[in-house]
Amino acid sequence: MVQPNSQQTPHWYVQVDGTAYGPFDDATLMGFMTEGRVTAQSFLRSGTQGAFRQLTTYPGLMRALPQAEATPQPAETVSLVMAEIRSGRSMGFLQTLQSLGQVQRIGDTTWLLRARASAEDVCSVLSAPLGPEDRLFVLDAGASARASFNLGQAVDRAVAELFEA
Repeated sequence: MVQPNSQQTPHWYVQVDGTAYGPFDDATLMGFMTEGRVTAQSFLRSGTQGAFRQLTTYPGLMRALPQAEATPQPAETVSLVMAEIRSGRSMGFLQTLQSLGQVQRIGDTTWLLRARASAEDVCSVLSAPLGPEDRLFVLDAGASARASFNLGQAVDRAVAELFEA
């Protein structure tokens, strides 16, 4: 169960069709979940900053969903993320990327991400802070073989750990 915010300060925002609603306190959000207005497929944000993430990325909220609505979390996967950020919004992108799971940078515009999310969900969440001139590509690398050239020993080790964990 989600631990209530000690001051019951409204801090949850819910995104519906690209529009943010809120802030809502924990009790109100729990009520929405009980009513079915917020489901495992809903996108939420805790606080006024950061990207909206699918409810499935909040384990405490998943446990609070009514059993009929609870869906299993997606399997943990490794995704290859390539982004060309021309808009100057790289800090927001990097913060969002790091909020999704374990990240290893392997190039100037390329990262590996271990997370419980599909490539489509990762792309959806990561595109939120980007502008129209930015480019993003996400590949689910979980079932693919890997090879590298000139990444360096430390990066090679970190990449191997992502795939072996």
